[in-house]
Amino acid sequence: MPFEFGVGTTVGRESALEQFDATLDALEAGKSACIALDGEPGIGKTHLLTELTRRAEERGYLVLGGSATEFERDLPFGVWADALDAYVASQELELGESWNTENAQELADILPSLRRS
Repeated sequence: MPFEFGVGTTVGRESALEQFDATLDALEAGKSACIALDGEPGIGKTHLLTELTRRAEERGYLVLGGSATEFERDLPFGVWADALDAYVASQELELGESWNTENAQELADILPSLRRS
């Protein structure tokens, strides 16, 4: 019987998967980290991000996703706003006395969910 790969099986990416695990380990140790994936279309970046998401969620991390196109390069913080806005909207945040009004307004310029009528 031939071996069949399951949906989502990652093959030949052991180095990347080890880097993901090392990065998640660093986060658990309280360190900051960043992962950048780049390359030509079709080489499996989305699959790798899906695997990273799965591994992070298994460890209890909140995973948010954002996207942008090359036409949105001039939109400041566009990817961050895309990733954060729906999550911020789902939280019951009260902009109380501890919030700096000026900073809150600047943040609301980036995250529409923080805008108050």
